[in-house]
Amino acid sequence: GPQPPPSSTEWGNPHRSYNLGLSGRGQRVLSTLGAMDRVDTYAAKSTGRKDWNPGKPDPTLREATDKSYVTRVIQRDRLASCLLEEVQQNYSDQVTVHFHTHCTGMQWGPDGASATLTLAQAPPGGEERVLMETAPLVIGADGARAGVRDFVAQQPDAKVQPTRYEDTNARVYKIMPLNLPSAWRQDLNYSARTASGVNLDALPTAEGAMVGVVLFRPDGAAEGSAEARIR
Repeated sequence: GPQPPPSSTEWGNPHRSYNLGLSGRGQRVLSTLGAMDRVDTYAAKSTGRKDWNPGKPDPTLREATDKSYVTRVIQRDRLASCLLEEVQQNYSDQVTVHFHTHCTGMQWGPDGASATLTLAQAPPGGEERVLMETAPLVIGADGARAGVRDFVAQQPDAKVQPTRYEDTNARVYKIMPLNLPSAWRQDLNYSARTASGVNLDALPTAEGAMVGVVLFRPDGAAEGSAEARIR
């Protein structure tokens, strides 16, 4: 479903979503789309990073003085909310957004110049209904478990097939708020690495709170239970 609007006070809750950093390339794309000003209103700035590494008691501070841009930081879901607001306010006559909808099937027209999607729509508390949409172009930007990609690959004359690799470096994450001492800078990416494989990265939000993401192996029990140490 839709996220709260980007101006909502709910985004002051650091448990809502982890942060993303927008590099110069990402900012240029958003500027080209006319959406960067909106995103920038709700983003924080990151001008460098401070790292703690195993075996070194003192952190290392690295200022991003060699970059031609200043990294912007925003919650992942808040970025999606900004883009949705941009679409609804400026392109509502060209773009229709459906929520609680997923693709359950796809068929090609006899000339191959169009595709018809079968869409299942199940709003919370409502009855599920089926929609049919035909379009000359379908973009399957639906993530790692892309249904559209699989439907393409299932065609008898398919020229593409997905390749799935074994995940040999699995990680799980836990989001946690960090309230730093008032004397600490609020424009840095704080990072701590440990010899046991538990790593922490924290990025600022526009509201001032830091959102920390702890990464560790799912089999951390073999290393003294990384998850237990985080708790």
